[in-house]
Amino acid sequence: MKEKKYYHHLDLIRFFACVAIFLYHLNILPGGYLAVCSFLVLSAYLACLSAFKNKNFNIKKYYLGRLKKIYLPLAIVVFSTLAVYTLFPDLNWLNLKSETTSVLFGYNNFWQIGANLDYFARHLNSPFIHFWYIGILFQFELVFPFAFIFLRNLATKYKKKVPFVTLNVLSGISFIFLLIMFFTSDLMVTYYNTFTRITPLLLGMSLGFASHYYRWSMKKKIKRGKEGDIVFYLYFVLLALFFIFVGPKSSLMPLAMLLVSLITCRMIHYSIFEKKRKLSKSDQIIKDLSSYSYEIYLVQYPVIYFLQLLELPFILRIILTTIIVIITSFVIHFILNNRDYKWKSLRYVMVLMIGAISLCGAMTYVTAENYTKQMRELERQLEKNSKLVEERQKEYAKKLEEEEKSWNLTLDDFENSEKIISDKVLNLPIVGIGDSIMLGAVPNLNDRFVNGYFDAKVSRTAFVVHDMIEDLKSKNMLGDIVIFNLGANGDCSESRKDEIMESIGSERQVFWITVTNDKNVHFNDKIKKYAEKYDNLHIIDWEKASKGKKNYFAADGIHLTGSGRKAYTETIYQALFDYYAAEFEQEKERIIAEHEEAMNKRVTFYGNEMLLKMYSYLHENFSDGNFINDDNLDLSNLNTTLADAKEKGTLTKNIVIALDKNIKSDNEEFQNILNSYPDYNFYLVTLKETITPLNPNLTLIDFSKELKDHKEYLLKDKVNLSKDGLQALSKKISIVLQEKTLVVEN
Repeated sequence: MKEKKYYHHLDLIRFFACVAIFLYHLNILPGGYLAVCSFLVLSAYLACLSAFKNKNFNIKKYYLGRLKKIYLPLAIVVFSTLAVYTLFPDLNWLNLKSETTSVLFGYNNFWQIGANLDYFARHLNSPFIHFWYIGILFQFELVFPFAFIFLRNLATKYKKKVPFVTLNVLSGISFIFLLIMFFTSDLMVTYYNTFTRITPLLLGMSLGFASHYYRWSMKKKIKRGKEGDIVFYLYFVLLALFFIFVGPKSSLMPLAMLLVSLITCRMIHYSIFEKKRKLSKSDQIIKDLSSYSYEIYLVQYPVIYFLQLLELPFILRIILTTIIVIITSFVIHFILNNRDYKWKSLRYVMVLMIGAISLCGAMTYVTAENYTKQMRELERQLEKNSKLVEERQKEYAKKLEEEEKSWNLTLDDFENSEKIISDKVLNLPIVGIGDSIMLGAVPNLNDRFVNGYFDAKVSRTAFVVHDMIEDLKSKNMLGDIVIFNLGANGDCSESRKDEIMESIGSERQVFWITVTNDKNVHFNDKIKKYAEKYDNLHIIDWEKASKGKKNYFAADGIHLTGSGRKAYTETIYQALFDYYAAEFEQEKERIIAEHEEAMNKRVTFYGNEMLLKMYSYLHENFSDGNFINDDNLDLSNLNTTLADAKEKGTLTKNIVIALDKNIKSDNEEFQNILNSYPDYNFYLVTLKETITPLNPNLTLIDFSKELKDHKEYLLKDKVNLSKDGLQALSKKISIVLQEKTLVVEN
């Protein structure tokens, strides 16, 4: 019997690609995702190779072979994964039904586009996120038999190079489409799309047709022996460089995908013409591992998914993942492919075991509820709320800008208070009533107070003032300020003064000027004592202001000289200025206090999807609140977000954190955030029981008890809050903040 040739290099390619993808899924090799291109090239090439070996190529027989080789391992992995999933009661896989259906029916890549999943984010929210590749592979296997027969007939009817040229032209078109999509569309739409990923498949088929029709000419064109091995391993180095340096965010991704595909074609070219060799022990290991590389690809992500739930140390998790993946892959490959009689009993035991596990998983799939309708409704609501939040952010930013301008103008007023007060005093509607002392200064008073009205007369006393006040009121001439210079000619009774004050009214301010001949009339002490009776009666102490200033007075020491009239007018002005300055200072303090109080009551809500779901309810109570929504917000970037807000001056004193992932209040990272902002009030929304907060500036808004008592607060998926739940949580947040004297608008 002729010994079957062993293609060592071909197994080496498959093994290398398998390891690269595995390391990528473990977050170790940034560009390991590119190895999928190598697998696609290999799949298409081997499909052609197998089809050409079968002279009587039969579509039905081909599909049956693919069913066993590709679909059965997939079904075992899918249903076994679902069975293991049932062992984690707290684990909620929202898309179980719809996602599993997409995997089983071969359209998972398009399903992931619709579900907006990000393969490169590698957040482990599904054990099937890597099955986009299987979807493309299934679609290729479905079409391949017809494409193969069509291209083979073209070669028979026309020329052998027609299939080769056709496939290369199509691969070029596919790559151009990939470039267009890469620079104009969403990365995941580009990456998952079958029509952007068929370039390596077409290149693999092209190589398959070329190696069949032009085998001997291709054999002559490659270097063989040690020189050929060196070239082959140099290609390995090139692939390794791509896998190390071209990460998913690189703009070189499309070019790298093409070059990896072309290099793989070239390596396969070398592999199929390598010299015959015996299997060494290392060769046997590589051959065995590469023989179940497909199974390794299938099981690795589910294993990674479940082990990450155990929160093991990184190195231990890597070791356990590798061991479990290899053992599980071997078991699946063994029960489907091993026909050795001596292992018959073991194989039956394994078949029964895997069959029972898969049956449990199949039952889980059949009985699982499909939340697609609920989730789409939720997505529509989130999209609507997202637009509302975006609009609210613009409105809030505009409002802050307007408030900042208004407050700056107010501060400018405070800075220019002297001029503002002076202008106000000089333009006051003053009424002055006096005797001959005021009469002498009337010209000066009229010049100083442009809106003043001064009525002075020689020898006037306070006895006649009441009637004058009533007359001015009837004529609507009594101003906000009333100044009396009466007393030098004798005082009136207190009851008469009461009539005057009552006639003037408490809404007006009254200023009474002291006299300089008090030793004769004994008026000043009495008027000062009387002023204590009324809050709106103030004394202008002209006696004190003019004491010792002989140049202010005529020979009698009472009536004013020119310089005295000026000083008299300025004394009245200064008394009014001091009164309004004190009033202005009180108003300034009140405005600043109100502004600070308003600032201290402001609330900013930081959150991701949870906040977005509650937005419409929270906004009803916090129409002036600031809402910061970020799908990627978590503790790792919250500190940066808060620091940016503080630098911009938009960080409010009250900060509500609503994240869909439960945060324990003793979390070290969270404690560091609280310690960084000791003067700010934090409110942490939590849906699960947590420990008592350690910081005085943290208040927990714990909704766990409500969820236990009210099952209707959760949707059927037992994860997302229902409409009633969102309303109840929003209400609780409002009540807690209201208890902290924060403004809640109803």
